[in-house]
Amino acid sequence: VDTLLALCREREIDLVVPTVDAELMPLARAIRRFLDAGIRLLLSDEAALARTLDKYALLETCKNGMQLARYALLDSDFDDSDWRYPFLVKPRTGAGSRGVVRIDSSEMLTTIPRDGLKLVQEYLPGEEYSVDCFVTFTGELLAAVPRLRLKTDSGIAVAGRTLHDDSLVEQSRRALSLTGNRYLANVQFRRDAEGNARLLEINPRASGALPLTVEAGVNTPRMALQHVEGNLEPGYREFRDIAVVRFWEERYIPVEAFDELPGKHWRGRPTSKSSTIPWPV
Repeated sequence: VDTLLALCREREIDLVVPTVDAELMPLARAIRRFLDAGIRLLLSDEAALARTLDKYALLETCKNGMQLARYALLDSDFDDSDWRYPFLVKPRTGAGSRGVVRIDSSEMLTTIPRDGLKLVQEYLPGEEYSVDCFVTFTGELLAAVPRLRLKTDSGIAVAGRTLHDDSLVEQSRRALSLTGNRYLANVQFRRDAEGNARLLEINPRASGALPLTVEAGVNTPRMALQHVEGNLEPGYREFRDIAVVRFWEERYIPVEAFDELPGKHWRGRPTSKSSTIPWPV
């Protein structure tokens, strides 16, 4: 935080947009220091983040206002005798699906510490959705673009499509209202065996697949900037249905051109006994 604040002052930056979960709470706690220096932070306040970044706290916050999948803390009091296998165990905090484990038997469950740092959640076999949202600082939802997550890699959608689903929009509105999130947010759902969409989590920041939402006609980062500058036009934003597939593209070029690429430093030493290819440092 100290380093970031010093850089903002040095470079005369007046708006910071945090994009990584681990950054959010430390910056929220220091928001007054940034404001005193004339620097805005585009993030929800500390209380809203506390209700959101902790997945158990999120479900507890929303349980009286939304229909949720079954959940519990994995602690010394947890009893799996009346749970149907499989179910999921996930960290209370974290991103990118790291640490999420599908538990298929009581034997598997014994390998996981019951320290209260993890959440048990009903396994949801249906389609998964992300809803990219923008909420004004007064709590008005001006954009909600549902996306079907057709394929994911490390928690980021690499194939998907936007779709119009009023139920997902309304559930996103309710979840964001209950938690108090503002500005950019991403609400995730998955359908249960009966086809009901259940809340998974809220990412109180820009999502990894946000370019699809922008391409669909709703540029929430631009809306956020306009909102901070005080010139955001009122009204709910509409979007079009569009799909995306992310892929690697291989390009073949002459060796001479390859050797001249800027910023490349090569060593001839192979990384293993079976390799004869020079790898970049």
